[in-house]
Amino acid sequence: MYRGINWPGLSWPVRLFALFWAVGVVWGLFLLLEYECRPGEQAKAPPVWPSGSTLRLHPEKPPLLMLAHPHCPCTRASIGELERLLARYGNRVDAHILFLQPPGRSEDWTKSDLWRSASGIPGLTLWSDEDGRERERFEVATSGQVLLYLPSGELAFLGGITPSRGHYGDSRGQAAIEKILLTAADLDPSTSAETSGVFGCQMTNKEKQECPNPR
Repeated sequence: MYRGINWPGLSWPVRLFALFWAVGVVWGLFLLLEYECRPGEQAKAPPVWPSGSTLRLHPEKPPLLMLAHPHCPCTRASIGELERLLARYGNRVDAHILFLQPPGRSEDWTKSDLWRSASGIPGLTLWSDEDGRERERFEVATSGQVLLYLPSGELAFLGGITPSRGHYGDSRGQAAIEKILLTAADLDPSTSAETSGVFGCQMTNKEKQECPNPR
């Protein structure tokens, strides 16, 4: 007859410690999973392309912007998914990625490993967002935020393109962008923008704007 697990020679304090350790491990895994699946703050991007932006609307192609912290480890997956998206639809979109360059930081700080990996993506233009001016103009709070506007200037999508924090794979955001790019000519500009969760580090710390989740 089964009598359960036998731990010969272990005292009750040791057994109790082992039980608490196991509970702690399970709780830690739960918190990690919850963190990976918890989206960051969504952008409050203007519904119409801001006239003060240094970027100009393409006369035919929808402009797609990704705003990124150059030292956010979560954003590596966002850039990877952007590359995958552009491999399929790069001829339909005018794609840009703007890397944050806070006041007092040099271009060397901004041109990080993430910048170098993004620089090899065909059809993608890279920018240093000096003093975070474009980030503020588009009211972006989270690294990896993607904005897609129509050529006429109306906002069509805002959100992320990864399924969770730092993870690769298909996502609601990608599906929404693909649908917009395939039907852009028939879209009603007055329709509300599509949204999805964005997963990345916060970019709104005006004091240092360091990545709060370094690895």
